[in-house]
Amino acid sequence: MHELAALTARIASLALPVSPRTTLNVGKIAGGTSINTVAASASLELDMRSESPQSLAELVSRVNALIETANRPGVRVEAESIGRRPGGSIPASHPLVELAVACSRAQGVEPILIGGSTDANVPLSRGLPALVLGVTTGGGAHTLAEFVDVEPVAKGMDALVEFVERVFGI
Repeated sequence: MHELAALTARIASLALPVSPRTTLNVGKIAGGTSINTVAASASLELDMRSESPQSLAELVSRVNALIETANRPGVRVEAESIGRRPGGSIPASHPLVELAVACSRAQGVEPILIGGSTDANVPLSRGLPALVLGVTTGGGAHTLAEFVDVEPVAKGMDALVEFVERVFGI
């Protein structure tokens, strides 16, 4: 557990680019059998994401280098991929984004254009246009204090319906 905690601290101290937006998070650590027993094994789950496939690959390489330096007699550290979310982005000037903005504004909702890691990453990573059109606001994402605002949902749903109708010419 001590070795894993030290490795986690080294990983968490890596400098990450702000642009393209790149993040990492240790979301889970486990191991050991009791409070007074040296853990025979331990594990962590590390999530790494970036809007840029190149930045993500560089981050993975840096983490792998830290993992390799942690290996020595009596300590064996190995990595296993448990999921993959490729990077990708779409410019604000893309017609789909401009349409989503127009539909939101038509409902009196001012859109906030931000990048993020969503299911849209897969088509974006393959050069296909994709976006996520949120239907409300909120805060505290991925924390115990996460919340959504209920009041804007109706306007957000109306914007989404208009967007779909206009994309498909309905």
